[in-house]
Amino acid sequence: MLVTRPKTSSRTKTQISQSTSGKVSNPTLFQPRITIPQPATKKADTNTLDFVLLIIFVVVISWSIGFIFSIIRKIEKAVVTTKKAVTTVQGVGKFVHEKTKRPMSEPAPASGRYKGKISALTNNEIQFHKALQKAVDNRCNILFQVSLGQLVDTCHTTYSEKISARNRIDRKVMDFVLCDSDDLSTIAVIELDDRTHLRPARVKRDQFLEETLKEAGIPLIRFWSTSGSIYDPKVIESELTSLLPGTERADAAADPDEKYFQAYSKASGE
Repeated sequence: MLVTRPKTSSRTKTQISQSTSGKVSNPTLFQPRITIPQPATKKADTNTLDFVLLIIFVVVISWSIGFIFSIIRKIEKAVVTTKKAVTTVQGVGKFVHEKTKRPMSEPAPASGRYKGKISALTNNEIQFHKALQKAVDNRCNILFQVSLGQLVDTCHTTYSEKISARNRIDRKVMDFVLCDSDDLSTIAVIELDDRTHLRPARVKRDQFLEETLKEAGIPLIRFWSTSGSIYDPKVIESELTSLLPGTERADAAADPDEKYFQAYSKASGE
């Protein structure tokens, strides 16, 4: 049987001869080949991460939209409930108003800490005011219940002294004040005295008032009054003749008329 040998190239023969002789001309030909596994590609990892982020984003957006719509629905329900409550309150208020309303002519009852007075003057002061109007006969204006601080001012220089002096005069109220019809300058102060002015505190107050007005150059005229007094306009006019416009004005610093002192002493029992 004929056996055919495979042909051997000249390079193979040379390598075999070199191996048998112990000399290798090219050592890299017989080194073992080591295959190092390559890592997975970054592109695949990036695609996976993008897909996961996309899923998370979609979930968050869906939840946010659902949350916003739930809030909107709650607000709509609250608005509807509020409208119903307002309608109910308005209906109750209208019903109560219809049941409790009063005619226009009937005054509402006083409530709170304050209530209006019928008049700023007492009945006795009202009667004197009427007689005083006839006495002056439109020759001047008549003011009533005027603070002394509106008629005089302080001459003090320091702030504390001014405040102290202002407090003393601001709390004093004049019964009546006669003013010029043109420039509203003060002509005289009229005090209507009754038995309350015999009290020690009122006597002290009247003394301070007389001294202050005398120093300010404002005449002070006093009239004695009792309950149910009838005032004669002619008597009042005679006391004011020298002060009213068109007549010679008396000295502003003059003391009150002696006639007043006689009436005052007789009433006080002195």
